[in-house]
Amino acid sequence: MDEQYNRVNVLPRSDTFLIYVIGCPGSGKGTLCKLLAQYYRCHHISVGDLLRDLQNEQSLAIKDYIQEGELLRKPDLVLYFCCGKEIALHRYLTRKLEGRLDDNEEIFHRRYEEFERLNPAIVDYYRDLGILLVVCSESFERRENADSILD
Repeated sequence: MDEQYNRVNVLPRSDTFLIYVIGCPGSGKGTLCKLLAQYYRCHHISVGDLLRDLQNEQSLAIKDYIQEGELLRKPDLVLYFCCGKEIALHRYLTRKLEGRLDDNEEIFHRRYEEFERLNPAIVDYYRDLGILLVVCSESFERRENADSILD
């Protein structure tokens, strides 16, 4: 792993600390974010979940914010969950999420290819800002991975 990905210069710009989490489908974003949110007693908002369920209160608040023409502010930290394709595929096909009718192999490959196409520019952008932290999310159990992020 490239050492420059692990150098992070983070100073909060407001009274709220905003963390973006990126990673391929099945990399553990949702699982680990829920654990981190419980540990830190903070809010976890999944853009994917919001887009799938535009009827809940949080989704409507985000939708109003976007419709007013305002952009979400830049994050204070970006966590990049790295995970190999085969492990991600296995997780993707075995997870049991309510309302996720799109968890099949064909959809996974399409989403993974899009992630592979778009991700390098995103990673480079946040690395250049000095706020990217790369986390290997494939070799640990969920609790161990959350603990490694917390340390």
